[in-house]
Amino acid sequence: MLLVGCSDSGSDDSGTDIRLPEGTKTDYSIYADETSGTPADGISFTTTGPWRATVAQTRAEGDASWVTVTPDHGDAAGDYTVTITLDVNTTGEDRAATVTIVCGATSITITVEQKGTTADGDVPSDVDEPLEPAYDQLVSEVLYTVGEEERSSIELSYDDQDRLILWRKISAEYVSEGQTETTVKTVEYAYDDGVVHIVCDDKTVYTVYLNAEGYAERVERNRDGEVLVTVYTYDEYNQLIHAEQDDEWEDYVWRDGNLVESRYGTIDGDSEILHFTYTDIENKETPDFICAWKEQTSWYEELAWANLLGIRNRSLLESRRGEGEWAYKDDFDVEYEANSQGYVLSATEYCLTADGERINPRTYDVSHVDSAGAK
Repeated sequence: MLLVGCSDSGSDDSGTDIRLPEGTKTDYSIYADETSGTPADGISFTTTGPWRATVAQTRAEGDASWVTVTPDHGDAAGDYTVTITLDVNTTGEDRAATVTIVCGATSITITVEQKGTTADGDVPSDVDEPLEPAYDQLVSEVLYTVGEEERSSIELSYDDQDRLILWRKISAEYVSEGQTETTVKTVEYAYDDGVVHIVCDDKTVYTVYLNAEGYAERVERNRDGEVLVTVYTYDEYNQLIHAEQDDEWEDYVWRDGNLVESRYGTIDGDSEILHFTYTDIENKETPDFICAWKEQTSWYEELAWANLLGIRNRSLLESRRGEGEWAYKDDFDVEYEANSQGYVLSATEYCLTADGERINPRTYDVSHVDSAGAK
C-alpha cells in the first residue's frame, strides 16, 4: 500500500524574498480519489513583497486545470498559507503538477503527484451516484401504432403506493388487407412482504422474491407445472448488472446513470452485444415505457412494466445498435415530444436500413395519471 510520500526538495530556497519554515515538505503523492494536495493546514511561507503562484502539469498531455491553489497571489509582504486542492482523477493514469510561488528573485516549488487509482486499485467514476429520478406522474396508457392498421395499447393501473396492480395489452394485428385480429393479454399483481405474485391470463405465474431495496432478485416462472428460475444481480446503485437462467445469461454495463451495453450469452456459445445511446432529456417516465416495451433489461416484460428491475435510465433512450452484419434489422432510433413538465407526450421510433437510413416510423402516444405521492 502506497503512503503519502514527502521529501525535502525545492528550487532555490536560499533567497531572502520568500522563505519556508525549516523542515517544510514540498513533495506529495496521493491517490486518485484524494483531493487535498497538501496537509490540511496548508503550506505556510513568508515573503518580503508581492507574490504569485502558477501551476504547470509535468506528466502527460493537457493542462493543469485539475489543480487549484488558494490563494494564488499576495499583494504585500507578510506571512501566508496556501492550500492545494485537486479534482478526483478519473483518467486511470498517474498525473503530476508543480506549483511555483515567486516573490522577487526567489521561488519555491511544490510538486504534487496524483495516482491513477485509489488505494484499492480502482479508477474513480466521474459522475455522481445514480439516483432514482423524481416523478409525480405515472404512465397510464401507451398506444403503439404501426402504419394505418396495426396498433397495440398497454393500460396500467396502480394501488395507493404507486405499485402496478393491473397490466393489460390489447393488440390489433394485420391479417390481410382491411382485416385485423385483436388479442388481449391481462396480467395481475399482488404484493406480500418481500414477494410479488404475478398471474397472467394464460395461467403463467411468476413468484418474484425481492431484495432489501424492493427489486427482483429471484424469479420463479411456473408455466404448466414447469418452473424456470431467473436470478438478477444489482450494483451498489441498484442498477441491474446481471441476469441468469440455467442455460443463458445477460450482463449490463452502465455509464452516467444509463444502460449503455448489454451482453447476452448461452452455454452453447451463442452471443449478442447491443449498444444504447441517450438523449440529453431527463427520463421522468415511470415505468420507462420505451425500455419496457423493447425489453431492454428483462426477458420478462411483466417485470419491467412493474419497475421491479432496478432504477431506470437517467435519460431517455435515443438508439439501439447491435453488432453483426444483420443487426440493423433490429436497430432503431427514437425521438420524443414532451410537455412543459418534461413528461413524454409521444415518441417516434424509426427502423433502419443497412445504410443507416431511417424508415418505417411507428409512434407511441403516452398518457399519465397523478402519482399517489411524489418520490
